[in-house]
Parts: sequence; structure tokens; C-alpha cells
Amino acid sequence: MRNGAFEQFNVQLEEVGGIVKVPFTHIKGFWQDKLLSSEVTGFEVGLVGEQITMNKIIGKKDFVLHLVSYYITVIERIEQYLK
Repeated sequence: MRNGAFEQFNVQLEEVGGIVKVPFTHIKGFWQDKLLSSEVTGFEVGLVGEQITMNKIIGKKDFVLHLVSYYITVIERIEQYLK
């Protein structure tokens, strides 16, 4: 989300509990074990589908459980795309 606003997102409630914005270098740092936490801003989806603004500190534990190799591959592909 380079220039987009959170209001642009319509999430599938059964799939996503919210969306946060975090620097790509921080995500990369999590999976390279160089960063333990990052402060993020975003929104959570409320009980009736409303967007509730949030600011919190996240870490690897807050990501969907996948093998580390999955995240490394995703990071590498994003880096290739951004070149």
C-alpha cells in the first residue's frame, strides 16, 4: 500500500481480522531474526464489519503460522518485484 488509504480495503470477514501498515524492512527483519517487534498502525474489523483504528506493537507471533522458508520466499519475491 504505497499511497492507498485503509478505507480502500474491503476485507473478507471470514479470512481477515484487520490490516496493518509496517515497513517492508521490518517484516524482513522479523524473518531474519534481526528484529523482535515493530509499531504498526492499521485497523481491526469490528463485530459488525466496521474498521476500528489501531496502533500496536507486533512481532513474528502476530503473523499467520507458516514455515519460515515460506516467508523468506515471499520476501525474496517482493524484493525482486520492487527492483
